[in-house]
Amino acid sequence: TIRRGNRGAEVQAYLLVSATGASHDTLAVALQAFPEVRVCDSVSGELDLILQVHARDIPGIDRIRAAVAALPGVARTRTALVMQTRFQRGDRF
Repeated sequence: TIRRGNRGAEVQAYLLVSATGASHDTLAVALQAFPEVRVCDSVSGELDLILQVHARDIPGIDRIRAAVAALPGVARTRTALVMQTRFQRGDRF
């Protein structure tokens, strides 16, 4: 369930990025231009990067998704909207 009644709440999503030809470092530098991208992790496996994205609304998430998909070297993106945060721990390291 997406709750729309709380106007102060942000919409959060994970953007899963597959790249071709671009290094993780090059993409990470380009992604720093988007303040909505809060976290950018390089990962192993089929994906290359997982981004944590925050926006005011779902169209805002979609605008970021489209902008990321248009970056040179991005082959594909998939988006997973956060429906509810179950818990979140602070930094321990």
